[in-house]
Amino acid sequence: PASSSVEVSLSDEDADVRPASLSVTDVLGKELLSRDFESGGNSMKLDLSDFPAGIYVIQVTDNNGTINKKRLLKR
Repeated sequence: PASSSVEVSLSDEDADVRPASLSVTDVLGKELLSRDFESGGNSMKLDLSDFPAGIYVIQVTDNNGTINKKRLLKR
C-alpha cells in the first residue's frame, strides 16, 4: 500500500523504448493523472497525497502499446 507517494521505474530494456508515458486511473477507468517519462529517464515519482484512499491502476505505455499495468492500493 502507498500513503503519499510512489516511484515507478522502467526496466533497462523498457527504458530504451521512447516515448513512454504513464497514466493513473481509478477503478472506474477515469484518468486522474497522465505524464510522459523524460527523455533518458527511467523513473518517475508520483505524489498521491491528494488522492483519496482507494485502488488505482498505473499503466505505462509506449508507441507499441502497454508496457506494464499494476494495481495500487492507497491508504
